[in-house]
Amino acid sequence: MKIIDGNDFIFFTNYNSLKANDFSCHPQITSLIYWDKLNIQIRIKASIKRTSNEFNKKYFKKRDIYKNALSISSNQSSKIKSYEEVNKNYLDTLKMKNLDECPKYWGGFAFTPYYFEFWEGHESRINKREVFEFKDSDWNKYILEP
Repeated sequence: MKIIDGNDFIFFTNYNSLKANDFSCHPQITSLIYWDKLNIQIRIKASIKRTSNEFNKKYFKKRDIYKNALSISSNQSSKIKSYEEVNKNYLDTLKMKNLDECPKYWGGFAFTPYYFEFWEGHESRINKREVFEFKDSDWNKYILEP
């Protein structure tokens, strides 16, 4: 996650990646964040959509050219013959001009959470599960049984 804008959590990716294709087919996500040492996790459910081309271009222009070169040179999550080829593609891309021009296949996704579950594990297995859910234009709080 790179940006929080109002109710939106924004991250960036290659729009040709598997995850981006999944989002196009089903615009809902669930994210689970777990902290082992604290025995706590947060589950987030959200609707997701692409950010605008203008937003993507503006953000890409501000990024470091080395990050941009990697975004341009990589067909994210696609098979490639070797790691050496990954490095060669990257180094070749660094020689290009206009490394601040956002490619059409790269951009952001904004997800708007409508569900947060805060889980706190206990040795007794009587785990605390506190939920905040956005329904009917309001955040509702309730407890789930373990």
